[in-house]
Amino acid sequence: MVRRILLRVAHAGKERLVEAPTDVSVGRLAEIVGRAFAPMEALEETVRYELCLSGVPLAANERVGRACVSIQPGQALQLRIVRERAEPAAAEAPVEPPKGVLRNVTWALSGRMLAAVGEWGVQMWDAEAQRWQPKPVVSLPVLRAVAEERFLLCALRRGGVALWEFDDTERRWNGRATYRLPEARPITSLALNPISAVVGTEFGDLYWFALPDLQLDNELQPKPNAPVRLLHWIDAQHCVKLSAGSVEVWRSGELKPTLEAQAASSRAVVGAVTVSAVDTGWGLLLFTEPMCWMWVSLSGVRPIATEQSGLGEPVSLAYGARSRTAWVGFADGAVEAWQVGDVGQPLEQRARHTLCDVPLRHVLLSQDERWLVSIDQHNQIRLHSIQDLRQQ
Repeated sequence: MVRRILLRVAHAGKERLVEAPTDVSVGRLAEIVGRAFAPMEALEETVRYELCLSGVPLAANERVGRACVSIQPGQALQLRIVRERAEPAAAEAPVEPPKGVLRNVTWALSGRMLAAVGEWGVQMWDAEAQRWQPKPVVSLPVLRAVAEERFLLCALRRGGVALWEFDDTERRWNGRATYRLPEARPITSLALNPISAVVGTEFGDLYWFALPDLQLDNELQPKPNAPVRLLHWIDAQHCVKLSAGSVEVWRSGELKPTLEAQAASSRAVVGAVTVSAVDTGWGLLLFTEPMCWMWVSLSGVRPIATEQSGLGEPVSLAYGARSRTAWVGFADGAVEAWQVGDVGQPLEQRARHTLCDVPLRHVLLSQDERWLVSIDQHNQIRLHSIQDLRQQ
C-alpha cells in the first residue's frame, strides 16, 4: 500500500494542505500543485514550478518521502513559478516539387495523399498539410502508378511491377511484392481494385494478379501487336481495356472478353472514370482529337460526340460522384465542368474557368468535392475552391 503524507504549501501569502503519495517525485508534485494553485498560460514563455524549503529548491527527482525528512513539523514548502523564454520552433524548410516530367498522379489513402510519378519515383503530397513529403516513397524511376486505399502499384522499367502497402501503425509505405514480366515487356497501363490488379503491355498482353502478394492468376495474349492504351475497373469484377481500334470489357479470370466493340483508333484517350448505376458500373471515357465522350458497360459502347470546347487540348479528367460532375482540364490552364445525367446519355457543359496561365498537366478532385487540385508543367500544386469558381 502506498503511504501518503500531508504537506503545507505556501503561495501568494496563503497556505494550503496537500496530500501526496510518498513515492511521487518532488518535481511531479510541484507541477500538480502549481497547475492547481497557480495555473499559467503564456504564449512566449515556458512555465515550470518548483517546491522550495526556506527559499532553497528541493531536488526535482527526489521522492517526496525522502525530502520530508528535512522538513520540520508544521513547516511549509514554498511554491515558486519559474518563467523561461520559449525557444522559437525551428521552421521546417519547404520541400520543393519534384523536378522533371510528371507522368501521372493519383490519390492514395482515401485522398489523404497525392502520389506524383516520374523519373524521381513516387513522391507524396500531403493533402492535409498541403506540402510535399521530404522523401519519395519509391526512389526508382516509375513509368506509371495507381493506388487503391493502402496499396500502391507501380510499373517500373524493363517490365517490372511492384506493390507497396501503407502500414498505419508505423505510418510508412513498405514494399510488399514484385513481379517481372517475361521478356521485359514494356508496360503501358495499370488498373487496381481492393483485391485484384491487371497490367497491360505494348504487345497487347494482359496479366491478372491477386493482392496482396501479386500472385499471377492469368496471362492472356488476346491481340498481339495491339498496345493496351488504357485499363479501368468499372466494378469489382469487370475491367475496360482500350487498344488501337477496339474497346473491350474483361472479367477477371476469364479467357475471352465479355464485350468487344470497335473504337476510333486515331483518337488519344485522356482518361476514364466510373459512374455508378443501379445494376452495375459504367465507364466514362474521354478522348481528344477531337474531343469525344464514350460510355462503356457490359451491355455495349455508346460514343457521344461533342463540339471541341475552348482553344486548349484536353489533358486530364476527374469526376465527383456526389455532384455527378466531370471536370476536364485543358493544356491552356482552363477547366470545364460537365454535368453527368443518366448513364449512356450526352453530358451537358455547365461552365468553363481559368485556373492558371501556365500549361496544365493534371486536375484532380478532393474527396469532399470542395476543391479542385491543379498541377502545372512545373509540378506546382494549387487548390481551387469550387464554390469560388461557381461564383465567378
